Amino acid sequence: MESAAVRKLLMFCESIGTLTKHDLLSVQLVNDWLWIDGLWARLGPAALKLRERYDEAALYENFERLATG
Repeated sequence: MESAAVRKLLMFCESIGTLTKHDLLSVQLVNDWLWIDGLWARLGPAALKLRERYDEAALYENFERLATG
């Protein structure tokens, strides 16, 4: 992915997903704070392309889990 902004947002959302996965942040709080569904709708295609490019199934998995429940 050539866009630095997209990469930064993907990493931010993956970090939020990781924190919620380990119960360090409340999912309800995150959903009140951030528009996770909308972010995944816009960034998900880039995340999936990067997974394919790097052949890494776990890439951005915590962001996807948070968005898709």
